[in-house]
Amino acid sequence: DVMGQGVLHAAREPYGEPVSVSPEEILDYLLAVYSAAGFQGNHLLEIRGSIYHGAFSSALIEAVRARFGRVFPLLAPDLNAQCAAMQVAKSVVHVPRPLEMRLEGPSNGVAMKRVPHLWSIQREAARWGRSRPLIPGVSASSTHALLSDLVEISGRPLPPDRVAELYRRAAYDLYRAEDWPDRASRRAQLAALYEGAARVDRSLGRVIAREKWKAHGARLKDQFMTRLRRRLGRRVDGLWRRIIRVPSTLRMRPFDSALGALAALDSAK
Repeated sequence: DVMGQGVLHAAREPYGEPVSVSPEEILDYLLAVYSAAGFQGNHLLEIRGSIYHGAFSSALIEAVRARFGRVFPLLAPDLNAQCAAMQVAKSVVHVPRPLEMRLEGPSNGVAMKRVPHLWSIQREAARWGRSRPLIPGVSASSTHALLSDLVEISGRPLPPDRVAELYRRAAYDLYRAEDWPDRASRRAQLAALYEGAARVDRSLGRVIAREKWKAHGARLKDQFMTRLRRRLGRRVDGLWRRIIRVPSTLRMRPFDSALGALAALDSAK
């Protein structure tokens, strides 16, 4: 229930003057950030040209529909709509004056580890087109699916220095995946990954093998946190924030509803 109890996370961001940004610069930035190790993007740069954080003209929406068939294509609707628009947009004005309130529920990243869920989403997205997989035969890695779509829609190739990172993250996804329909499916996905790696660079086989143990460690961590949450409930969130040292500039206050949080923001100086 998004109108139920929650915690307000408030932080001030620096303001700036409106600037014109080329669609090409936005596409280059998105591909560089999403294909890098980890996710170290600057949120204010990442959202440039995003319909989730701005506005599209009706002419731009019609141009996107004419070229891609719909405004929100393929697997990740927010990112893919942004990339699709940047393929046809003539200009973008970025207004760095953030005023954003996000209502966050359980992350769909957890569900994306479940193979049947990921395959179901891909089948639904394929009704409006399918991108060419960067690693043939691999379909149970959310990272691989996202980057395949991003390369397809952006019209830009994956940088050569990011190929090894793609295989590393795809391997982690496959070893981390849950609810495989059978062992044969899992073996087939890993075989396709190793075969693709052998065609690109045989040393990638060692990179893939290391991810097996990292995924195993991550599963043990998840199991520990699940048991801890059962014992401590929401108190574990506060404990975790202290462990990872959330910046002191981030203010956190509990509210009974999203309307209460909005009222507090409206009255804040």
